[in-house]
Amino acid sequence: MSEILRRANVPIKVVGGPHVTHYAKETMNLGADAIFKHDGDRNFNEWLNSGCKEGIYEDYIKNIDTLPFIKREFPGFELEDYMLSGEDTQKTLFKQRSLRRLAMMSSKGCPFRCVFCDVQDKEFRFLSPQRVVDEMEHLLSCGANSIHILDDCFNTNRGRVIKICEEIKNRGLKFQWSGRGRAVLDEVTAEALRSAGCIRLHVGIESLDPEVLKWMNKRITIETSEEFCRTCNEYGIEIVAYFVIGAPMETREYRQELPYRIKDLGVKYPFFNILYPSANTKYYHQLMANGTYKTDYWQAFAEKPAPNFEIPFPRSQELQEELEETAEKCIKIFFNGNNV
Repeated sequence: MSEILRRANVPIKVVGGPHVTHYAKETMNLGADAIFKHDGDRNFNEWLNSGCKEGIYEDYIKNIDTLPFIKREFPGFELEDYMLSGEDTQKTLFKQRSLRRLAMMSSKGCPFRCVFCDVQDKEFRFLSPQRVVDEMEHLLSCGANSIHILDDCFNTNRGRVIKICEEIKNRGLKFQWSGRGRAVLDEVTAEALRSAGCIRLHVGIESLDPEVLKWMNKRITIETSEEFCRTCNEYGIEIVAYFVIGAPMETREYRQELPYRIKDLGVKYPFFNILYPSANTKYYHQLMANGTYKTDYWQAFAEKPAPNFEIPFPRSQELQEELEETAEKCIKIFFNGNNV
C-alpha cells in the first residue's frame, strides 16, 4: 500500500479497510489524503459530494438494512469470469461444473473474541431475512446460479437463519448456496438450510483439544463441534473446517492424532493454519506483555513499511519447522489422495 501511495500519480489518494482502521494516522503520513475507518459505505459518497477534503473519516452504520446492493453492473464485469467448467473444475476445491458463483454478505462483524482473530468489528450487525433474499434474487438476476455468503459469522442468530431459509422457499428460488459461520448446528436449522439449497458450511473448529479451545477463548466445546459435524453429515451439508495448530499448550501427540480425528468427524474439506500473531489481536498483545516480543513490530511496520516484511516467529525455529511439516502432511492426506 505504501508503494502504491508513493507511485500513484493522482491528485487525491484515498484508503479504507481494516489496516487503516487501526493505523489511520500512520497511513496519512505515508501519503494518503483521506482515510475511511470502519464503514465507508455512506460517508464516502458524502465526502465525494462535499469537496473531497483531507482528513480521517469514521462511520459505523448500525442499521445495515439501509445500504443499497453492491453495484455489480459495471463495464468490464463478465459473469463468465466466475464460471467453472471443463478442466477448470479439476483445479478447484469444489469439483462442480457450470457454476456461476457470486458472493455477498448478509452481516457485518462477529460477537466472539478468539485470541488470534483480527476481525475488528465485535458487534453483529445483520440484514433482515427479506433483505438477504432480495440480494440473492439480485445475484440470480445477474446470471449466478451459486451464491456464497461471505460473513464472519452467518449463523450467529439462529432464528434469522431459519427465516432466511423460509423466505428462499416462499419465493420458489432454486439455487445452491453456502455460508461462513460457527460450528454450531441443530437439526431444525440443518433441515431448514438443506431444504433451502444450502450445500456447504465453512466453519472454524480450530482445535480438538479442550485446553487449547479454552485458551483460544472459542466459547465452544469439542462435543459441540462433534454434534455440528454429525448433523451436517446427516443432512448432507458439506463441511469446510479450519484448524489452527501451534497453540502454546498443544502437544506433538495431539498433532499426530489430528488427521485421524478429523477423518472421524467426516469433515470433507479441512484447512490447516499455523497460529499467527496478527496485528492488534489478543494473542499478539500477550506476546508483547510476556516479553516474547520486545518490539511492537506491527506498529513499526505501520510507520515505516518494508518490502517482504515478516514478523519473527513466536516460537523456536525447530518447532516452527515441525508445525509447517505437520500442516503440509495434513494437506497431502486430505487433498492428494494419501491415506491417513
